[in-house]
This record gives sequence, C-alpha cells and structure tokens, in this order.
Amino acid sequence: MLKNILSGKTCAKCRMCCIFDKYDVWETPVITRELHQKLAAERPDLKTVSKGGNGGYVFNMEDCWDDEEEIYRCPALDVNKGCTLGENKPFDCKIWPYRVMDLNGARVISIASVCPELYKMPLSTLVKELDSGLGDIIFAEAAKNPAIVKPYQQGYPILKVTTELCGQKVRLSEVTRGDLPFLCDLYNRAELLDRLEAGALDIEDWDEAFEQWREDGDEEDYIVYVGSEPAGWLKLCGLESGECGWISMLVIAPEFRGRGVSRECIRLAEEIFIEKGIDSAAMHICCSNEAAVRCCVSCGYIPVQEETSDGETVMYKKENIDENYRTLS
Repeated sequence: MLKNILSGKTCAKCRMCCIFDKYDVWETPVITRELHQKLAAERPDLKTVSKGGNGGYVFNMEDCWDDEEEIYRCPALDVNKGCTLGENKPFDCKIWPYRVMDLNGARVISIASVCPELYKMPLSTLVKELDSGLGDIIFAEAAKNPAIVKPYQQGYPILKVTTELCGQKVRLSEVTRGDLPFLCDLYNRAELLDRLEAGALDIEDWDEAFEQWREDGDEEDYIVYVGSEPAGWLKLCGLESGECGWISMLVIAPEFRGRGVSRECIRLAEEIFIEKGIDSAAMHICCSNEAAVRCCVSCGYIPVQEETSDGETVMYKKENIDENYRTLS
C-alpha cells in the first residue's frame, strides 16, 4: 500500500517492522476477526491471543523472544525468506510505519519514528501520501475494525486527523446577532474568566462588541459547530495584513474538548488565511495552558518569541501555511 514512497526491496532488507523490543511490543500488529479465522484455517502454527471485547487478536509473542538479541520476532517472519503471510498480512503491517491512533476520542494518523526510510522523508511527503487517498482508506478500515486503533503515544507526530467526531463534522459559521446569547454563556463560564483574569460580560456588552466586529474588516468571528451543536468561538485577526493571520481567540466548551475539535479549528483557520493570501499564522498561548501548547505544537506551530511583557504568554507561529505540510486535513 506504500509503493509510492517505499519499495518492497527496501523493506525486505530492513525488516524493522517485524521485530520488537520490550518497549514497543505494544506495536504488535492487530489481526481482525476475519483474518484470524482465515489464518486459523491456513496457518494453525501461528498462535494468537484475543485483545478482548473489540474483536481483535495479536500474535502470541511469548515464545518469540530472542535472548541473545533481546528482541521479539514476529512468528510469521522467516529470517531467510522474510514475511510468510503474503496477501494475508494484517492491515497494520500493510500501512506501517503509519499508525492510526485514538487521541482523546479523535482518530489520528501518525508515524512510527523507527522506520529509517520514511523517517528521513519530509513530513510534507508523508502527508501528501495520506491526502492522495491512503488516509481515507486507513480511517475507513479503523471504522470497520476499531481494534486496529491504538492509544496515542506521546512523541508520535500527528499527520492527519479525521474531520468526523463521533459521526459529526466540525464547521465554522460567522457570528450573527442570534449567536450572542451562546457567546455570552460560553465566555462567562468561571473556568474561562479565571484564565483570562477578566470579569463577566452581559448581553449588552456582547451586542456592542458585535457592532464593532461588523465594522472591522481586519477581524472575523465564528461559531464553532460540531454537527449541529454550537461548541465554541473562534476569532481571527490580521486579515487585511496580507502577511500574518492571528488566531486571537479559540474557546471550546468543556463538553466538546478532547475530541480533536481545536486542531480542526486551527486547520479551518489556516484555510481562511490562505484564501485571503496570508502565508503565515500565529497565536499567543498562556504558558500554563499545557493542553493548548500541545495542540498548537502538534499542528506545526513553533515558539518564536520569549514570554511577552505579561510574563505569561508565548507567541507560536507557523510559516508558509500554503506550502508547509498540514497536520490536520
């Protein structure tokens, strides 16, 4: 499945994907129920164990430990001939080193850094391969066989995030006067007020702010929707600069957090910037907001400025957003 970027000869010489140490044995390929039945009939020598109630299996690796080299070898590996499964390779093996993972309820595609051939490729090449159709195939297989979805591991670069969250798509809609009660309620939640060190705003304050937004061509405000439900607020500035667009405010309601909504909002914001001829994006993030820092870094933003005058926030920036790889798609 990776012939466009990885040759079979290269894999045959390497075989890194067929061996595991004690720390990455969790990467053992998952065998779907359908493939398990086929292997049981055709390869009874390959012992498997159930992963539990999700319908998946893995090879029993207990008897595959090499004391001398201190590694586990896949039981389907012949040291002279290579993999003996042929077309019966698990889906995990067909897409390795790509990995489909669960990150707080959102399915993401990442890549294992131990593949020497793909790890030296530009991330833009790896993302382009996913965007050419492979990403859709991986997400479709994950929906069909959720057993292949592994928990996200810190340090794995996120290359693609499904835009579907529990069957619901993230979208943006420009703020209208009818949205002001939602914004008022969202902003006045104690958690946000504490973080902003701000006082509550009443509906009259929001009405005045709305009139200012309408007159300011440099700013656009959006309601974030997950499906048909309003889930947050996105404010973009610098739209007339032609140089750097600012994600000035991104607030997601607590009940929608941890599902990849913020990452998708950042991607959608970048699309808006690109449409307006803006080639870079930036945001200020409070140093203590660890979740926000992790989110923006996973989206390709890097710190470019020391703490600002308030001593609490750092500027993060992403250059060439129209050419650079996107971590979300």
